[in-house]
Amino acid sequence: MIGTFGFAVLMHIAPVRATPLKLMCSYIYEGKAYKEIYIVDPEKLLVEISYPFAPSEEDRNIIERLIVESISPVIVVARLQTSNSHYFKYEINKVNLEIKTFSVSLVAGVQAMTTRTCKRIKDAPSHQIKI
Repeated sequence: MIGTFGFAVLMHIAPVRATPLKLMCSYIYEGKAYKEIYIVDPEKLLVEISYPFAPSEEDRNIIERLIVESISPVIVVARLQTSNSHYFKYEINKVNLEIKTFSVSLVAGVQAMTTRTCKRIKDAPSHQIKI
């Protein structure tokens, strides 16, 4: 009798879905500060980058979708293909909230780039996010 009751209760529990990780990340390149927003959703194999703080309206409307290569409980690895012989690789650490980036080229090989430091952000339109 208890086994039947336990099974009936388990049938009505909906699976728990993890919420996507939304990060505001910053880095300094050639003396200039940059900020980007990343949405990381391992369940949908989704990583997107937006640039709501870019100087031009056109750049602020860009959303880049990365190709997810691998997922672990801590690291999501994704790439942004720029040509047949070059891509940017992103190692997104969901625990330390940092993103290591690499330029990968058939000619130059793998070169480490600037690491982005990030903080979690709540659901809010990007124009309402305070820096």
